[in-house]
Amino acid sequence: MQNISSEKIKTHDKAMEMSIKFGEIFTKISKLSKVTISVVEGACMAGAVGIASATDFLVSTSDAKYALTETKIGLTPAQIAPYVLKKVGFNMGKKLMLLGEGFSGDEALLLGMADYVVKDNNQLDSKVLQIMNKVKKCSPNGIAVTKNLLNSNYNIDTKHAAKLFAECIIHEEGREGFSSFFEKRKPFWNKKD
Repeated sequence: MQNISSEKIKTHDKAMEMSIKFGEIFTKISKLSKVTISVVEGACMAGAVGIASATDFLVSTSDAKYALTETKIGLTPAQIAPYVLKKVGFNMGKKLMLLGEGFSGDEALLLGMADYVVKDNNQLDSKVLQIMNKVKKCSPNGIAVTKNLLNSNYNIDTKHAAKLFAECIIHEEGREGFSSFFEKRKPFWNKKD
């Protein structure tokens, strides 16, 4: 992304290619026929929130830090928006994506982002094993068919999302946002603070 945002020639094609690949990752995770579990400890920002949202269950430590920071650096969370909205609902998803504010693992549980929260890293493995043991009591075919049914209600246009994301990357503000991120400074639109 850093290379794409700093180049001037043929960046749209490179940005589209990269964005489509990201979209395919989220789709593959979501459409796996087996139950998927994300475990979050530490920071989970931007696209990582998309990966966590695309899985069936999210186990988080209470002190984990989440944020959908794309709009803060001139981008759109287009590829992950459907998965985030599926987890937290439209109104909360809109707030998280438009404002980019951070929230903790405890808050993620209250928002519907996390399915389970544990107090510390030592409890993570135990919680994941509990979920896996519950899954083992279910029919693999029953799970696969049910996941297919649930996913059929979410038609995600990954190419359109990729186009929106790619256009943001090569836009003046996207380039500035990435530069400011990698240079650890505020972008020009945020210097009034």
